[in-house]
Amino acid sequence: MWNDIAIPCWPTLLVLGPSGEPILVQVGESGVAVTLKFVKIALKYFREKGYLSEHTLPVTPAAHLRPKCNNSLLFPGKITVCHCCKDKPCGTIAISDTGNHRVVIMSDCGKVESVIGGTEKGCSDGIFTEARFNSPQGLAFQSCKLLFVADTENHCIRKIDLTACQVTTVAGTGKQGHDIAGGGLWTQQSLSSPWDLCLVPGREADAQNDLSVLLIAMAGTHQLWALFLRDTVWWKQQFYKEGTCVAIVGTGKEENRNNLYPHAAAFAQPSGVTHSPELQAVFVADSESSSIRRVSLVDGKVSAVAGGSRSPFDLFQFGDVDGKLYDAKLQHPLGVAWCPRNETLYVADSYNHKIKAISISTNFCKTFAGSGKSGDSVGPIGDNSVQFSEPGGLCVSSDASRIYIADTNNHSIKVIHLESELLERVDVHISNMYKKKTRAPRNCVQTKIAKIHPDGGTAKLKFIVGLDEGLSLTPDAPQKWALEFPDEEWQSNNLSGEYKKELDVELTVPKAKENQSTSAVMVFRMYLCRTNNECLMKNLQFLCTVHYDTAAPTVISDSFKYIVS
Repeated sequence: MWNDIAIPCWPTLLVLGPSGEPILVQVGESGVAVTLKFVKIALKYFREKGYLSEHTLPVTPAAHLRPKCNNSLLFPGKITVCHCCKDKPCGTIAISDTGNHRVVIMSDCGKVESVIGGTEKGCSDGIFTEARFNSPQGLAFQSCKLLFVADTENHCIRKIDLTACQVTTVAGTGKQGHDIAGGGLWTQQSLSSPWDLCLVPGREADAQNDLSVLLIAMAGTHQLWALFLRDTVWWKQQFYKEGTCVAIVGTGKEENRNNLYPHAAAFAQPSGVTHSPELQAVFVADSESSSIRRVSLVDGKVSAVAGGSRSPFDLFQFGDVDGKLYDAKLQHPLGVAWCPRNETLYVADSYNHKIKAISISTNFCKTFAGSGKSGDSVGPIGDNSVQFSEPGGLCVSSDASRIYIADTNNHSIKVIHLESELLERVDVHISNMYKKKTRAPRNCVQTKIAKIHPDGGTAKLKFIVGLDEGLSLTPDAPQKWALEFPDEEWQSNNLSGEYKKELDVELTVPKAKENQSTSAVMVFRMYLCRTNNECLMKNLQFLCTVHYDTAAPTVISDSFKYIVS
């Protein structure tokens, strides 16, 4: 059909008439308005001619694609390991639970430590239970406590502070942009479907672990972008100010074009990126050209690694063939991971339902695991009988002994032990506790977040509530404060009393039950007068949220300071 209709590129939209005749061929990604207008006119025309049937289509929801267990992952897209965790054999692991619009943090043994975001899509910053994502994909640890997320359908880059339990947006406006140059600072720069991330050192950095440049596989504009996390001198001595987000590789055209000059090269929906410090390079899974590409971090040169076509315009050279360079064939690869121990690049070859391995010294690509048929089976990988279903991401453990795989359509995480060549499932069970939300009350003027041991403990809080100039307490009026708890298991040395400028309260925090966090609210109700004899009532609320953490103490202290105006 492609040859008969002479389809030149992807995407191409073909509209058929009532008798199956082609009536419109729309090429490219920018013809939505034209297509909608054409279809509207065509419907009117064929309806007036009596060529249309008004019967409904026998469409049913694809329930068989969803996981059997409600407490499991849903189409996980990417997975990454924190290589800073030298005290752990495989490191802390982050998973983009894409279908549930959240990020899951787990230990190397599979224990879920944090769930960030909710099961409904959104775009909001805040504490873990308040923050919202929209189909997140790529992940990159800058440290054990700092994680960047490609929030794909929000067209943003988000930062997760695992110590403060906070999510903030660092790049993107929240709406899809069409800029192919960039250069804006932080959230002033629009993005387009960021799909994967990796951190690399700035070129003037002395240490390879000084990861100050966040590389972004920008699938929507077919480019590689960079977010400079500090002032950096980059290729050709170009200076970039901290916070600059800019395109560094790719023209923006959808092509499979390699070039000595980064801005003359072109990608086709890059969807995976990984860093090789040893080779001073990054490798890119260029999904729509079904190829793997290499970008030099020395000068930006782009070269072929495996798959695809020699022609930059041919995006249809896909298949499932072991071989060297262009003789190898992949089909829509989505993830890449570098293994320094054996100098091998592992590829999540999604539509072939396989994990491929590429020897970088020879550019030879071969099947490493997977039968090539969609399924869900584990065991020894030697006979290629194990099965995946469109794996979308993978990463190598910090000790280079394992490969973790986001087996997307199986809603699961799998691990390959490189020494034994055994594939196993990782049990990731999301407790119902993570489905509950903590929202700030109305009139909340200040929020504090602290960590406490799951056994509970004591929270010592100081409230300092002053009055702005021109305000005074209304004589003889009741000036009260009161504590509000979510249940009767919370206790305090005082539950209510008269207003004082400085107030100390001690709370007994209950043991963790089913919630990841719990909160108490301090309410001040004050009657005030201004110097112009205007009187008013202020209802102030302070939210104290505690997150349960096995590494946290049982006694915590904090203070609230606020000036009423």
